[in-house]
Amino acid sequence: MEKENNKKGFDIDKIVIVALFGIIVLLIILIFKLNDNDDKYIYNNTNGNNSNYTANDRIDTTNIKISRDDALDIALKDLNIKASETFDIDIELENKYGSVVYEVNFNSGIHEYEYYIDAKSGEILHSFKEIDY
Repeated sequence: MEKENNKKGFDIDKIVIVALFGIIVLLIILIFKLNDNDDKYIYNNTNGNNSNYTANDRIDTTNIKISRDDALDIALKDLNIKASETFDIDIELENKYGSVVYEVNFNSGIHEYEYYIDAKSGEILHSFKEIDY
């Protein structure tokens, strides 16, 4: 009688084997993740390929407190411009001015704007405006 119920329902042995396999896979992923010492870094490679990163390409992201969107909002608020009035927005993380900064570039009207915003404090470190021909 008991064997008949198992045939009609789930095969418990197969479920246990699949569950154990899943746990083993998760443990392997966790082990590799714990051994990866570069988790807190991103790479900003400006030389156009994906190899030969230098120390200058390595950006420590552990102290970043504001997002890319926050950085754009700070620049727009400084200019009293709405996001809907901008185009060609480009935001990148960089090592500049002795810290990690967002380089925020965008156009509005006939002007092109460039901002460097501290990724930790949100402070505007540099801004530049020029006529975009």
